[in-house]
Amino acid sequence: MKTFRLFALVLCTAAIATPLSWKPAPAQEVLQIAQSNWNTFSSPNGGFSILMPGTPQPVVQQTVNLPEGQVTSSLFGSRTEDSAYIVGYSDLPGAAIASAADRQLLFDSFLEGFARSINGQVVGQNPIQLNRYEGREFEVQMNEGITAIGRVYLVEQRLYQMVAVIQREQNSPQRIQGFFDSFRLATDSTAQPTR
Repeated sequence: MKTFRLFALVLCTAAIATPLSWKPAPAQEVLQIAQSNWNTFSSPNGGFSILMPGTPQPVVQQTVNLPEGQVTSSLFGSRTEDSAYIVGYSDLPGAAIASAADRQLLFDSFLEGFARSINGQVVGQNPIQLNRYEGREFEVQMNEGITAIGRVYLVEQRLYQMVAVIQREQNSPQRIQGFFDSFRLATDSTAQPTR
């Protein structure tokens, strides 16, 4: 299980390091960003769709070999003038999440590694569900007034991840809630997140 914790840290670091290194949009792009609408982003390989600003780009596509098996991750990101949005998935080996305790450890390790990788502090977390699938909603605060609000769901052997990174004073609950609530599994377009 120690290796599984290491995987969670590697996954979180890879998931967040690139989008957070984005700098604010140059002034000439601000008008374009402000005029852009949110669009449905679909990942046929990932089996999901979600509303995101602009055109999401691949951020991370990697495979990690662990004693429990191979983990393949794909993450996509887009940004607005004051925020970044990340969505993706990781295919996990069955041996890593064989029990309910393993699933809870996965969520705990993900959140711990995520917060550590961005030098943040967890200020809230709640169990959530997407139909019958378990998940976590969380908030991590970082320096300089930046907050990361996210959700993760474990669907069979796949961990779906969604994170909105925002300036605290720019926090738009409706925009973030719309991002999370628009997430749909391709196999179940009626799946609705619940708390």
